[in-house]
Amino acid sequence: MANNSLSIIRLQFTTPLHIGNERSDYGTGSAFMHSDSLTAAIFYAWAQLGQTDWIPKTVEDSYGFCMSSLFPYTTSETKHVYFFPRPMVSFKNEEIHETILRKKLKKIKYVDKAIFVKMLNGEGTPADEKGLQGIFRSLDPLTQTIVQSQVVPRVSVSRTGLEDTTIFYMERHYFTEGSGLYCLLQYENEEIENRVKIAFRYLGEEGIGTDRNIGNGKFIPSFGESLTFNVETRRGLGVNLGLYCPGNKDELASMITDKETGYDFIKRGGWLSEPYNTWRKKNVYMLSEGSIFSLPPIHASNRFPVLGKLVNLQPTEEPAVLEHPVWRSGKSLFVPF
Repeated sequence: MANNSLSIIRLQFTTPLHIGNERSDYGTGSAFMHSDSLTAAIFYAWAQLGQTDWIPKTVEDSYGFCMSSLFPYTTSETKHVYFFPRPMVSFKNEEIHETILRKKLKKIKYVDKAIFVKMLNGEGTPADEKGLQGIFRSLDPLTQTIVQSQVVPRVSVSRTGLEDTTIFYMERHYFTEGSGLYCLLQYENEEIENRVKIAFRYLGEEGIGTDRNIGNGKFIPSFGESLTFNVETRRGLGVNLGLYCPGNKDELASMITDKETGYDFIKRGGWLSEPYNTWRKKNVYMLSEGSIFSLPPIHASNRFPVLGKLVNLQPTEEPAVLEHPVWRSGKSLFVPF
């Protein structure tokens, strides 16, 4: 992989997908997955495959890769269109006086690579409805719907027979043909790359997200593609492509001093996986994708700097048999500009 590019792994889903959100509510969910959950899924796959020596034992241990969150992609005129979280830069469409259009543009959460780079170069988003599809915005018109959702009823049956059967609802997401999710990765070496590919092949058969036991979240992974960013400006800023957990308070303070910075927090935690699913992880706040920070001078000149730390969310009062850490990665890839 070239130093000025990031590797791509595409996920073409063959079954519905449900990703839990911060509300832990089956009735609503996300069609996308954060980088900390995806990294944890890779660790899980390695453990299931008997490769526990590949998993970090302490927060200082390196696991050899850094990845973005899972973002959507689609296909337009035989080429893949990759979407990114809209950078939290100043909204550049103040000249638009049409209220309906302004509201539509403010709902945009994901922009394609061309608009993403334009925004980093200070050009903002186009002031019209061209290429607009709900929360998605492309420089070229989108020829198909990217993802659709459906809420379906489910039944919870008591294992003991002492409780009543209850009905609940689950939101499931379906990606149209030619659409799916992808992530960007940076590897330390080829051996690490092969380890990650092994994990994705396993996860494709096992599934990701909720209700994997009934077949949700299965996908076919695709490898071999890479992506470059032609950002012309260099203002000492950076946008994160994954969840970012600062190494310490001083690191964060040094990165939010510029008036152009913009960021948002997201609470991470949730339940442990089987067989410990009655136990909650500890909580941690991270900085969401698309945030803008002042990069430390030592990182500002790097092509794709990695900042952040690994955190252990193992419950304080965990089951006695749970002897391993519960890792969530707050290490994030940054695109400098």
